[in-house]
Amino acid sequence: MPPRRRDPAAAGPAVRAALEPVLAWLSASVDGATGPNAAGPNAAGSSAAGSSAADPNAADPNVAGLNAAGSSAAGSSAIGLNAAGPNGRAGIPDQPPRPVLATAVRVSLRTFADLHPGRAVEVRVPPFAAVQCLPGLTHTRGNPPNVVETDARGWLSLVTGMLSWEQALAANVVTASGHRAGEIGPLLPMDY
Repeated sequence: MPPRRRDPAAAGPAVRAALEPVLAWLSASVDGATGPNAAGPNAAGSSAAGSSAADPNAADPNVAGLNAAGSSAAGSSAIGLNAAGPNGRAGIPDQPPRPVLATAVRVSLRTFADLHPGRAVEVRVPPFAAVQCLPGLTHTRGNPPNVVETDARGWLSLVTGMLSWEQALAANVVTASGHRAGEIGPLLPMDY
């Protein structure tokens, strides 16, 4: 007997309830390049290699920059994801407790898979969940050919529309491998 799928139309309240506790954290941590906490690669004292403004990579938003705390921020500083202050967070609320974050990721990811059934693309949000979605050729063993992977903050930012697919790819917040992986982008943000 095939597994029973949840009704995607009825999933909206469950997704909203799961996302509610993390929305303040997301909106504060993904504040965009113009936000008060943004520390892009061209910010004072934060070139890609920590050198002078003559560095040829300093103006490239796809090159890893330094956040305000001086630690490496793998390319995501271009959109303000890793802007940090003395405590490492520069006005960003503390990350929600792990069970709350896990619930938000799992419910939204499961709902996304219910809305777009299939097994052609695998979406991974380690360490919380992975689902297969989109119709087409299925994959059963080994590493799937079409994989989208991101962290919890990246996935939830995409789901809520606080981060666009193009921004996430440019900032290396999400990795998409395989010729079908890019089909996930137009399906985000989710309507919940």
